Amino acid sequence: MTEIQWESPPPRGRGRPIVDWDTIAAALKTDPERRWVRAGAYVSRASAATMARLINTGKIAALARVGTFEATSRTVDGEFRVYVRYTGEATP
Repeated sequence: MTEIQWESPPPRGRGRPIVDWDTIAAALKTDPERRWVRAGAYVSRASAATMARLINTGKIAALARVGTFEATSRTVDGEFRVYVRYTGEATP
């Protein structure tokens, strides 16, 4: 017999994970070692690469308003990940 699991579907998205960029930015900015942090797993290699490019070009407002960040994407065990680190203060 099949076990029934009652569960509402998650909200519709565009394939991107919900990332709390404000929290990530605050943590990265206070890290004196400027270490990398994993900032989500994405549905495809292309979507992870696009997110990394958006971060690198200052298009993620929550990050851009507090400084500059470097991002890269990697595939790890079939999962498409984005990694981010803080590189400096925001320019006026």
